[in-house]
Amino acid sequence: MQILVIGAGVIGVTSAWYLNQSGHQVTVIDSHQAPAMQTSFANAAMLSATMAAPWSAPGIPIKALHWLLQTNGPFKITSQAMRSRYFSWLLQFLNHCRQSKYLLNKQKLVKLGLLSLSELQALKTQLNIDYSDRHLGTLQLYSSRYKAQAMEKDIDLLHSLGVSANILSAGQCQQIEPGLSRCTRSFGAGLHYPQDATGNCRLFTQSLAQHAQQAGVKFIFNQSVNKIIEHNHCFKAVQTEQGEISADLCVIAAGCHTVNLLKPLYINLPICPIRGYSITLPLTVPDASNNPQSTILHEDTKIAITRIGNQVRVGGMAELAGYSQEINQKRFQLLEQTFKQLFPFTKVGSAHDHWFGFRPMTPDAIPRISNTKIKNLYLNSGHGSLGWTLAAGSARLLADLINQQPNRLNYQDYAL
Repeated sequence: MQILVIGAGVIGVTSAWYLNQSGHQVTVIDSHQAPAMQTSFANAAMLSATMAAPWSAPGIPIKALHWLLQTNGPFKITSQAMRSRYFSWLLQFLNHCRQSKYLLNKQKLVKLGLLSLSELQALKTQLNIDYSDRHLGTLQLYSSRYKAQAMEKDIDLLHSLGVSANILSAGQCQQIEPGLSRCTRSFGAGLHYPQDATGNCRLFTQSLAQHAQQAGVKFIFNQSVNKIIEHNHCFKAVQTEQGEISADLCVIAAGCHTVNLLKPLYINLPICPIRGYSITLPLTVPDASNNPQSTILHEDTKIAITRIGNQVRVGGMAELAGYSQEINQKRFQLLEQTFKQLFPFTKVGSAHDHWFGFRPMTPDAIPRISNTKIKNLYLNSGHGSLGWTLAAGSARLLADLINQQPNRLNYQDYAL
């Protein structure tokens, strides 16, 4: 079967790989000049399967109001966003902040994340892909032990799934990340997820794209899809600026842009673009013991510090601002400030790479890996801040769904 995949980020490229390996002729189309040029370009680099959790969680509405009043709070909403359709999305988000829904959604995310890490490791072994991966877990820092212990229900859920999660004292956190022993921003406890990993998403995506191309996948770059063409509720082709491209089946893996492609077909996909920021810092002394070793997530600021080879990626922030390209330079300053407070003795170079991108976020944080009411039109979108974590598992789930093969996950958990 001839399959067209729209989007060459980590979700689109992994989808193309699994579909190709199951015997299909696959073409990937993207508006940029290379793979992984948008959300996959410089994300937080976390492969956080076991600590994966919805943003819509109990207590978040109160916290969000507090953050909105802070000058440098981790969450912001622009007036433009409040006047748009995102108000409806926010109401759905609030509805999913109830404890029962939160735990159910977290369970779905963790299951998909664990499948994804397993698939990712199999890909690394099969293809010998180097993406600067490390397997030293994630350390989530809390201002007090009380706040860490408030995650007891999450920990119980993880233990029921066979996943390790441990509450640590500040001293135990410093044993795992020695650089924290001299930090100037105090913390009282931490949660350690030893099964999590880190890696360079862009490097992985571009390497896998090369393997896919060698295996027969065709890539079309610098070409935008303007319209999905259907007839009698059946997919026929896509309209681009250079003409139509037909296929037997189409997968939309275009992140936030999936919404605009589906809108003319009267398919409502609840995806909202949430803008995030990151800086990448080169380590001048890569072997120093004071350097970050894996991922440290600072809970109060929601900022993640991740080691990637001889670099450190510092990422975070959540801005509901539509598709505005206006950059808030204070965000970059806050990322650098938080890094220096937690790792004051880590030596980094003066050349800092600054980046921002849009996370395709659903109100419940669950990606939609699904068919649609248009026959042979499928989705693999809405992964929010967990696209890198969930990519390989999502691609496996999608390929099994299209091939009508069994999967250890429930397809309906991720359906549109």
